[in-house]
Amino acid sequence: MKNFLYILTFFLSFNALNAAIIIVGDDDLQNGTYNWTADNEYQLDGLVYLEAGGVLNIEAGTVIKALAVPSNGDNTSALIITRDAQIFAEGTANAPIIFTGEDDDVTDPSDLTFEDRGLWGGILILGNATIAFTATETQIEGIDPNETRARFGGTDDTDNSGVFKYVSIRHGGAALTTDNEINGLTLGGVGNGTTISHVEVYGNDDDGVEWFGGSVNCSHLVTAFNTDDAFDMDLGWHGKGQFWFTIMDPNLGDHAGEFSGSDDNEGIVEGFDRPEVYNMTFIGRGSDISDDNKQKRGIHIKTNGAGVFANSIFTEFVNEAIELEFDNQTDLDPFGNLADGSLVINNNIWYKFGAQNGNWTDANGIVRNDNNGEALAHLLANNNDVVDPQLAGVSWDEGSNGLDPRPDPSGAAYENVATVPANGFFTQTSYRGAFGWDNWANGWTTLFEQGFFGVLNATDLSKLGYELVLSPNVISNENMNITLTVPASSTVNLTVFNMNGQLLETVLDNVNVNGKSNFSIEVGNYPTGMYFMTLTTAEGVLTQKFAVQK
Repeated sequence: MKNFLYILTFFLSFNALNAAIIIVGDDDLQNGTYNWTADNEYQLDGLVYLEAGGVLNIEAGTVIKALAVPSNGDNTSALIITRDAQIFAEGTANAPIIFTGEDDDVTDPSDLTFEDRGLWGGILILGNATIAFTATETQIEGIDPNETRARFGGTDDTDNSGVFKYVSIRHGGAALTTDNEINGLTLGGVGNGTTISHVEVYGNDDDGVEWFGGSVNCSHLVTAFNTDDAFDMDLGWHGKGQFWFTIMDPNLGDHAGEFSGSDDNEGIVEGFDRPEVYNMTFIGRGSDISDDNKQKRGIHIKTNGAGVFANSIFTEFVNEAIELEFDNQTDLDPFGNLADGSLVINNNIWYKFGAQNGNWTDANGIVRNDNNGEALAHLLANNNDVVDPQLAGVSWDEGSNGLDPRPDPSGAAYENVATVPANGFFTQTSYRGAFGWDNWANGWTTLFEQGFFGVLNATDLSKLGYELVLSPNVISNENMNITLTVPASSTVNLTVFNMNGQLLETVLDNVNVNGKSNFSIEVGNYPTGMYFMTLTTAEGVLTQKFAVQK
């Protein structure tokens, strides 16, 4: 079944082999409306700015590559969405939008590995939302301070920079200037009118996702094998987040989460709204590695760091689970925020931490540099558990199908779950961590393509209670009846392919289904021949054949 998926990926990517290559330089995006389509390949040449008033629409399935050596003398290539511009990059689970380096053959999942980093820059989205800075705006890091298009921040927390959905950002992180590498996705002062969901950053030579202030809400984020932090918050990001997953590089990397309120070198702004993040699963590089110099803590809460971090799983880190950075100015350090209730860490699972050379406050290596035991006391008082979350599989090996971050439904991850805020963004779950029964990262991510995630075969899927029945199997009239049975609430895709692997029709696109459903589709327009109907779920793929005979 895995081989079938790879063959299918090849056929679906066939158009990319014959696509027209369109070079996009800085002069090619200004303040107009631009439409990028999946039948072309777009190549970024240097730092490309979409200017104020501009709108960039990117069709599902479009591939955008970036030149390693730009023609204009820039150090790298990157796409920068400026303030008052909008990007509408709306991929799907079946057809994600891919940003990658020019040498990446996207039809071959194994041509590059997560160690192929820094092949280009990354994506920067800049907005008008508030930031924790002495001025209302500032310059994004790494870009010439004279470049006014690289300013971000303002007073509008409802600012809308567009939609960024089902997007995979691969092999980036090249430096804008010396020692100023680009994050996979940089969000500077982005407002909560913007939609950010189902975004992957894979093999980046810096942070995965970094927020510089702003109020944007972000769900279903994946970062994998990046060399710095997986998720980094700066300048008072005060949005909401849910369903975040990372697995760290087995040899490199800083913290999985680095959470700061504001930086005393940049001007402290206190009294900011705080971020709220629920349902994270953070996997480090392994807790039994003897060399701890290449991997720090699970999360590092820095100057003025605050917010709510709950219902999450943190596991497999060489050092301690958490470090709170002590500052003699108690109103600026996280301990002061613990004391006044603006930092809350509750209902999380902490498991497998090494702490070979660390200074921790208990035998489990949970807290580093605790201030009179305040952090440990907070964790104990707020329903945090040191217990095995019983993840289905942890692996750092490509092609092993050994990574399955879904916890055992009968285990501790399905206990002690906090109630999420009822504000229209969060989804109440029955589990802690980023995944329940549904692995929403399957299908559209590089992790899936390169064989990290396990995929059950059709027999296993049937044993789990899935059923796909087509009636009749040989069709001469207009309609075919479909009976679909799903054992529990799951997100599914139902698609039709011909014998050459070409996608003919998407019947269900990322639809939540529970129980038995009956419906019919018209197939009278299909030529005589054999066809496949494919059910794709987080647990695997189930395929049935049917024939059209006219």
